[in-house]
Formats: sequence, C-alpha cells, structure tokens
Amino acid sequence: MPRRAGSRVVPLALTTLLFSASLGEAARQNAAPTAPAPAPARVARPAAPPTPCETINQIFLRIDALVAEQARHDARTISRVDKVVQQYKAPVTGLGAAAVPCLAGIAMDPIRPEKSRLWALTFLSLIKHYSVFYPVKAVLADSGAPGELRSAAASYLPLLKGLCEDNQGACVTQKVIEAALCSSLEDKALPEPALREVLSRASRYGCDDAGPLEGWIKGFGDHPKGKDWQNAYLAILALTRAKTLPSTRVLLRLFNHYPPGSRGRKLLYKALLDKPGDLIALKESATPMLTWALRAEPGPVGEVMALQALAMVKNPDSASVFERYLWDEDPEVVAEAAAGLAAIGAKQAIPALEKLLDGLAGDPRFAANAKRDRPRDAIGKIRLAVDSLWAQ
Repeated sequence: MPRRAGSRVVPLALTTLLFSASLGEAARQNAAPTAPAPAPARVARPAAPPTPCETINQIFLRIDALVAEQARHDARTISRVDKVVQQYKAPVTGLGAAAVPCLAGIAMDPIRPEKSRLWALTFLSLIKHYSVFYPVKAVLADSGAPGELRSAAASYLPLLKGLCEDNQGACVTQKVIEAALCSSLEDKALPEPALREVLSRASRYGCDDAGPLEGWIKGFGDHPKGKDWQNAYLAILALTRAKTLPSTRVLLRLFNHYPPGSRGRKLLYKALLDKPGDLIALKESATPMLTWALRAEPGPVGEVMALQALAMVKNPDSASVFERYLWDEDPEVVAEAAAGLAAIGAKQAIPALEKLLDGLAGDPRFAANAKRDRPRDAIGKIRLAVDSLWAQ
C-alpha cells in the first residue's frame, strides 16, 4: 500500500531504488582512486643507416690500425696488410661523389699517418666524378704534405682527365691538369719525388709559364750530374714542348748558363731544332745569341749543332757567319755551313760553294785517312746545298 507524504504519494519500490543508488554513489566517492591504465608499449624503430662519412671514418680507423701494424713488421707483413686494405676499395669508392669530402679530409689531415693519407688519396682517384680533381690538386699544392704524397697526387691528376660533374656539367680537361701540375713548380721547395713526377709529366706537353722551369734549371747547376741532370733534362724537354714564345726565350737565355761544349748546351741546340717557327719569330734575339754560342764551341760536334740551329732562324744577315765555316777543318762542319747558306737563301755564296766542289778531289779535308773513310755524306750535303740555291 503506498505511503502518503503530505499530499504526494511515493511508491515503495521507487523509494528503495533511490536509496540503493545513494548508497552506491557514497561508496564510490569513499573508495581509493584507481591506477591509470598502462601506456601502450613503444614499437622499436630500425636504426638509421650510417652516413657516407661515418662509414669512411669507421673504415679508416681500421686502416690506421693496419698501417700501425705495418710500421712494426717485415716486408711480408706489409704486403699482407696492403692486400687487406685493398679490400676496402669497393665499399669506399662505391659511395661515389658522397665520399669525396670525407676522403679529402683524411688525405689533407697532417695528424693522420702518411700511409693512411696515401690510401685516402688513392681511393679518391678511383671515384669517377669531377669533384675529385680539387682535393687531388690541393694535396699536390700542399707545401706541408710529405713528398711521396705530393708525388702520388701528381701521378693521379692525369688519370682524372674526362671526369665530369654530370652528363652536362663541367669536365676535367687536359688543360686544367697541365695548369695544376705546372703551377706546383712555383713551390721552390717542392720535394724531390714530387718534383721528378711533375717534371716527368710536364716534359710531355710543356708549361705555359716558363719562369719556374728556368729557375729550377739554373738551380740544378751548370754541370748537373745524377738526379740533377735527369731533372734538368726533363725541364728542358718541358720548355721544348711548350707552344709559347717565352719558353723559347728561356732556352736562348740558358746558353748563358751552360758552358760551351757542355752537354747542357747540346741539349739546348736539340731543343731549338723543334722550334723553327719560334726561332724565326725571335730572329732579332736568336741570331746574336746563336752566333755567339757557335763561335764559343770548342769542337765540331757543338759547331755542327749550332750551325743547324742558326740556319733555322733563316736570317740572311747570317750569311757571313756560314761562309766563314766553309773553311773549317772538319768536313761535317763545312757541309753544315753550306746547308745553312742554302737555308737562308744566300745565292751570293754559289760561286764559293761551286769552287769548293771543284776542288774536292785535292782537298785533304775530304780525303779518306786512317781515322775515317771519305766523308761522302758531307760531300753530298754540299752538292744538295748548291742545287737548292740554284733552284731558289
């Protein structure tokens, strides 16, 4: 039966339900707070691959250790270690242009072992990319680098010819390689192994700037021997190969450096024979220098070479010089003087040359003797000179 509450009647069942709900809410409020739900476990991410520099640095830490091992053992160990280091070539060069800055840093690092620097330079030269040129050039130009390292750089530079930045980018040309090699000669303290390598390369194509070569040649002395002679020989070849008038001017000036009769002078004569165009262009200075050198020569070998060089100047004013040597005691010198008269077109010398030919039978200079047969080649050269003058 329902209760009466004032004028309102509340059903008993509803009253019981409300009372139970109040008790439950009170219990919840008095209860201890519950622990938060655990966070979801993190999924481990894969480690990032090493950068090219990290890879190279790790490899060269091993190479440094191997190089240190080489320093304390015999030749067999050195050979074995070199073979081990060679195994790193593929992983290093396989990184391509990205490896260039890292390898360059190692090659230029003065604290690093020299052999490690050499390996870095070697690996650099095997990467087929234009950017390799700059660090190799920098090693050659580094005055503080060991001589063997600079020598290796000089030998590697020509191998970089044709490397390009990309399909349409800049490329390493023969001209820039030559310029890099020749510019290193400005270092007056260039160590011997590097100097020899640079001169060897320069002797094949020359250097546009002849000044450093002249300085080195004079530094080797006026009677160079051994390595100095070999280096002087290469330097003169470099002047010979150069296609510039200054290089020929240097060759002419060097007659003041090498004494008459010396092999240095003979080498200068040979060099000038490869520069006929330059000698003609430098007629005003070449004529007096070669005339002076000719008159100072102590024997027929030098005289013949000097006459040949003077003839290539093609200066008609030299006619009297050549005519004088028609009376030399040596038949080869006489023949070369006749050839010189023909070369400069001295037709006024025809009567003297014909008189010489007419008197050959009784001329003791052209007779056979105990030391030689009759100089037929010399006689033939005189006849050719006369024929040439008549044909002009």
